[in-house]
Amino acid sequence: MRVCCVFRPLIKKILTAKILHRFVVYITSGGLNGAIGFMLLPVLTRYLTAHEYGVLENFNILRMVLGVILLYGANTLLTMEYYGSDEQHRKVYCGNLLGTILFNVCVLFLIILLVFLFDQHILLAVKVTIGVVILASLCAFLNSVFTLQLTLLQIEKKAAKYAILINGNTLTNIVLSIILVVVFGLGWAGRVYGVIVALALFFFIAIYAFFRRGMLPKFNLSKQKTIFILGLPLMLSQVSSWITLSANKLLVNHFIGLSEMGVYAVATKFALIIFMLNTAFCQAWMPFFFENINKNKYNSNIAIMRGVYLYCVSLFCFTLLYAYIIKLLLPYIVGRDFYGAAPLILTLCLAHFFDGIWRMFNYFLIHKKRTRVYGGIVIAAGLVGFVASYWLLPVIGVSGAAWGVLISFAFGAAVTTGIVLKSEKMPWLKALKYNANRA
Repeated sequence: MRVCCVFRPLIKKILTAKILHRFVVYITSGGLNGAIGFMLLPVLTRYLTAHEYGVLENFNILRMVLGVILLYGANTLLTMEYYGSDEQHRKVYCGNLLGTILFNVCVLFLIILLVFLFDQHILLAVKVTIGVVILASLCAFLNSVFTLQLTLLQIEKKAAKYAILINGNTLTNIVLSIILVVVFGLGWAGRVYGVIVALALFFFIAIYAFFRRGMLPKFNLSKQKTIFILGLPLMLSQVSSWITLSANKLLVNHFIGLSEMGVYAVATKFALIIFMLNTAFCQAWMPFFFENINKNKYNSNIAIMRGVYLYCVSLFCFTLLYAYIIKLLLPYIVGRDFYGAAPLILTLCLAHFFDGIWRMFNYFLIHKKRTRVYGGIVIAAGLVGFVASYWLLPVIGVSGAAWGVLISFAFGAAVTTGIVLKSEKMPWLKALKYNANRA
């Protein structure tokens, strides 16, 4: 009863702020967007050869890595700067973020040109063609601008417009890819063109939305210097995180073999549900968090802390329940060869639970613009996870990789939480007490 009294005002505030409404929109949109690979798998595996599918995977890897580099943490930087500033400052800052993306893509294409003219051995070493690199770079650029527009919609709590844009892009992507691969028989290029044409369409919609609000690309040297200093650790940490997760799969293949890597890959697919849940909630929570923490008032800080505690407890309970249900249903979902994924699922789900805690406390670092600390923790957590996996895999088998991820995320969550608890003056314990006068 006392617990209900403590959290009742927060629940009312969450309902009033439409956090649950936005959460439903983001989890639905994220689910549809994340399901593209599964939706197209029956088509691609029938109309592409194994070699063509490999080329497509190289394209996907390249566009993801290049996308992180081109975006340069602009989505996080926009979130940091948006609250506590007026509309004119937002226009200038967003324009400079667009300017950063444009500058980055110009540098990238210059590097590609120099590699093409003087040393193509680099491309041969990583087994990609210059055409694939150019297409991946174009795709990464289009997606970076589109992502910045989606971030702006999230910050401004325009969940309906966000859903229309991201789901529109997803559906256009799927339809065009099927037409180009199946009807026109373009192979892997058909899938790539489908992605690029869909992104190009929504890129121009995003550009129109920016220009309509006077957010024109700018390159103010003082602001670009700030963006470079704050964005560098964000970009490096995202690249590091991606490399760490990819390296984990390579370690499984190295120590145990491809068959066990397949089992591990299946387990990671099931654990992604917790990841998607975290992502959707963070997208819905972010505007509420920054609005309230910028007020710097007792009641607002209490609401934030109660929200953090309530989400962490709810996520922990859901994680255990979900992992238990999947363990029971696994024999009815996958083939006998993949039953070994059962003990890995709980470990990986718990890893994503710690990732959820980590994200919630990361917002405190972002609010204070402590991007160096943020980036340093991500890189350190990645190294800890890699060492743990490398040491555990030969000892306990494929479970070592899952434990490596768990240790990595738990380390990141623990260090981040410890730093925030020590540096932030928040009502950490008072939020758990019920005060009828101030709640």
